[in-house]
Amino acid sequence: MVATLPMFLPALATVSDTDLSCHGPKRLAERHAKRFSLVVLKPPLAIRDFSVSTVIHKRMADDQATTWLRRQLIELFADKAT
Repeated sequence: MVATLPMFLPALATVSDTDLSCHGPKRLAERHAKRFSLVVLKPPLAIRDFSVSTVIHKRMADDQATTWLRRQLIELFADKAT
């Protein structure tokens, strides 16, 4: 392991500019693969599931745009086993 990053998009950007690889959500990687000139591959070993959390300031809890964004994230990261 060379580095850990708190978010996935900077990890994809880092991978696109180096000879490194990273592990992250498949759908997110597939969605941004073209943008970062990446190839999405199945990992050579089993990767355990992980939680994705959102954190917002309490003053934004009732903000409509923030509520919309949180719903989009929930939908994006929801378990959609095929």
